Amino acid sequence: GYYDHTTNYRFTPLVQGYYQVNGSIQDISATDVYDIIVMVRKNGSTVSQGRIRFTGVTNDDFYTTISDTSDLIYLDGVDDYVELYAQIASEDSGGITINDGLARTFMSGILVSRTG
Repeated sequence: GYYDHTTNYRFTPLVQGYYQVNGSIQDISATDVYDIIVMVRKNGSTVSQGRIRFTGVTNDDFYTTISDTSDLIYLDGVDDYVELYAQIASEDSGGITINDGLARTFMSGILVSRTG
């Protein structure tokens, strides 16, 4: 119930503690994607990231590839928030498409240890 899915698209928990935060994206572009970075950001700064990068390969390199990241992050329970970001590069500057299916592209936050 702490995820804003209409305005800021961020997770702002109201319980202070350590959270296991997981993020995953799936590229389904029909273009020549060669670099995918998925990031979890806390208050606008990257705290965790996963990356897949091909060099010297061409033609739809990452079609249907899933990239993910996971980290244990302290959140103050007041105004700390986390967001999921992706950075994707294509060698032919074509359009990028992210699978919006819940099983492939998602962010989750789970309270692991309560503090304060």
